[in-house]
Amino acid sequence: MGRRLILGTNVLIAYERGTIDWATLGTDELAVAALSIAEYRVGIELADTPVRAADRTRALAAITSAVDVLTKPRQPAEPIVSALGHELPGCEVQISAVSLVIQRGPERHWDWDPMATARFGTTT
Repeated sequence: MGRRLILGTNVLIAYERGTIDWATLGTDELAVAALSIAEYRVGIELADTPVRAADRTRALAAITSAVDVLTKPRQPAEPIVSALGHELPGCEVQISAVSLVIQRGPERHWDWDPMATARFGTTT
């Protein structure tokens, strides 16, 4: 057994274009992240012709049948990648203040203390 490699989206694209020499990976243990698969699927959806979409679909099928797909069930990649590249409706945002905080631990824990605040706009 050779190296353990996780292939990125760039390698999937190189496979589709025929610009990668798979023989150089012959003894390697290959895997691809679910996020890379989701990114590649967006490329299928955005293909400029039906022929190119079909080629990409065949390439993806060949890849996923030959390598392990690494998934993390707590955070599916598809909704995240599907949202990329889509324009959201415009809206106006007004920032009235910015705060400097000290963060303890992961951001998701919301464990922080404000140190200073800079307010914007007119003074009273």
